[in-house]
Formats: sequence, C-alpha cells, structure tokens
Amino acid sequence: KKRDWRTNEQAEAERIREAIKELNPLIHEAVSAIRIVSGPGRPQALDLEQKVKLLLIKQLLGKSNREFAYLLDVFSLFSGIEVSYKTIERLYSDELVMMALHNLHVLLLKKKGIKQSDASGDGTGYSLTIKKNYESYAKELKEKAKENREESGEKEQKGEKKASFAYSFRLMDLSTKMYVAWGSSMKSEKDAFEKAIQLLKATDVELKSVRLDKYYSESAYMDYFDKETKIYVIPKNSTLNGSQK
Repeated sequence: KKRDWRTNEQAEAERIREAIKELNPLIHEAVSAIRIVSGPGRPQALDLEQKVKLLLIKQLLGKSNREFAYLLDVFSLFSGIEVSYKTIERLYSDELVMMALHNLHVLLLKKKGIKQSDASGDGTGYSLTIKKNYESYAKELKEKAKENREESGEKEQKGEKKASFAYSFRLMDLSTKMYVAWGSSMKSEKDAFEKAIQLLKATDVELKSVRLDKYYSESAYMDYFDKETKIYVIPKNSTLNGSQK
C-alpha cells in the first residue's frame, strides 16, 4: 500500500500538539514545587518555567544553540523577548532547570502509572572528536585492561577516556517505552551506570526485571540491584562466577 505522506505528517503534527498541550500543566507543576529566593543582581529576562520550555522545545526541534537562538530572534517580533545563544547554552548548567526537569520526569512516570518496571538498559559513549569510534575504542580498552591491571596503566587509560568521550547509560521501561532512569559521565560508562541507578532509587520505581548486555555481566554490577530484581545478562562465556545474584 502506498504511504500517504500528508496523512502521516498531519498525524505527527497532531501528536506533537497534544504532547505540548499535556506538558504545559506538568511543567507548571514541576516548577511550582521549587521555592526560589531572589538574591542581589539584575533580574533575569526569563523565568524558570520559560527556561524549561525553551530547553524542551530546542531538543524537540533538534537545532543547535545558535540555530535555535536565530529562530527565537524571529519570534521575538511577537513575544518581545530577546534570547542569545549563550542564554540557550547556560540552560544546560542551570541547577534550577535541572531540578525542574527532575520533577517533570517523576511527574511523567506517575502520570503513566509506572510503579514497577520490566526494563532494558544499555550504555554508550559519544566521541568528542571525529577521529575515534566508541565501539572499537571500548573493545580495545577492555582488551588492554585484561592484559595490564597496574595502577599507573589504569590512570593513563582513564585520562585518555576523559579527553575522548562522554558516556551515558539509560534504563527503559519495556511496556511504555519511557526512560525510567539515565546517567551521564565524563569519566566512564560505569560511572554513568551508577548515576542512573541513583536516579532510579529517587523516583520510587521498583525494578521487577532488567536486561543488560555482556559488559554488565560482571558480579560487581549485580550488587547494584535489589535481590527481588530478576537480572538477565548475556554472559561473556559459558561460566559465570562471582555474586550469587
């Protein structure tokens, strides 16, 4: 059957419209839970609710900071608010914005009724240069780690990783396809994994089961989960030693 592009585009536009309509009251609720005490200095052009909306819209459009700032320049004719690309960049390090997004995440999980989760998790690295591919680099790094466990060697590898990659780990609920937790790190994939587990515990979502790849089959990772959680891993070999979990 021939695809009707016009119908698909209309359905996608309607989906985004409905999502934004539902997000507005949730963003307001997430921000309202934060009490802000004003200090000295020049008042900011944007309030917290506007900042959160700006960051979410930018992610939705998939534009760079500069491109998004140029778009806002056009819409400033209607809104009267002028925003530079530096303002967009600062959103990523604004602690109040991070707090509001955390609140929004918890509210969305509650709205979807996710109290228990059968989840799947995976980590990856994002190259900060165009010269290295994460998959081949991670394989090479793990082979080196097997050959040489000396402290000086490990320090050197950590320094190289920090300069080359940013890391993330995500846990996704299989029934709703929503992320229940995630973590990011400039240090290691394991550090990103630990931050994701910390976030999961802060959301009051019980992990019924989790599926992980072979890089998480080491016994040290098993101890991060409650004993009631069923853990499915792809084994590195036919013999699994270590934790009874």
